[in-house]
Amino acid sequence: LGEGAGAAPDGPWPPAEGNFLLLYHSTVLKYSDAMRKRLRAAAGARPSGIIESNRRVAPENHEGKKREPMNYVTPAGFRDVLTDEAQQRERITRAVQERFAARGYLPIETPTLEVMDVMRAGGRLAGSPFRFFDARGDLLAMRPDVTLQVARMTATRLAGQPGPFRFRYLQRVFREAEAEMQAKARELTQMGIECIGEEGPEADAEVVGLLAEALDVAGARGYTLALAT
Repeated sequence: LGEGAGAAPDGPWPPAEGNFLLLYHSTVLKYSDAMRKRLRAAAGARPSGIIESNRRVAPENHEGKKREPMNYVTPAGFRDVLTDEAQQRERITRAVQERFAARGYLPIETPTLEVMDVMRAGGRLAGSPFRFFDARGDLLAMRPDVTLQVARMTATRLAGQPGPFRFRYLQRVFREAEAEMQAKARELTQMGIECIGEEGPEADAEVVGLLAEALDVAGARGYTLALAT
């Protein structure tokens, strides 16, 4: 891959799969090693700096002023998922997705960001989305829910095409927590289905039945389903 993790590989682009994975792996190793070195240096630099409760106590610089504290924890509402939990999540999501696929639901993916005005046009937003302006001055939102995105996609990309449509998805959603709910997760995994263009009680029964099957596959017991219009 050449000199260093950031060097461009020789040969055609895109590179072979193995080379691409090796480049990514090298980058992860580089930043992981740098982080470990900084943590060790901070922990061993007494009294100039020590690690206490995942937060670095700010040392003084040569002018006697406090440096900004170095915080190595994740933002509130975001967390790492380690291997044991990640394997359980992978097993459950694979089993549920296979059940959806067996009933004719096809996979889709939607973008992480949406134009805020487009999201508002879809109706009530689920949760408070993270919002920011991009370099063009457009107000964007990180998706707080996938259903609104599916509605946008169906109304635009699939306009005029014969239905019905059956979609399934597995994506991350992001919701800003209110002040009194700061401990609440702000990044979640949303897995679901959308049945569009079917009418009558049979379609409702199909979706509700698949929800119950998904909960059973996930190992949930003693649950109650609340239905509304």
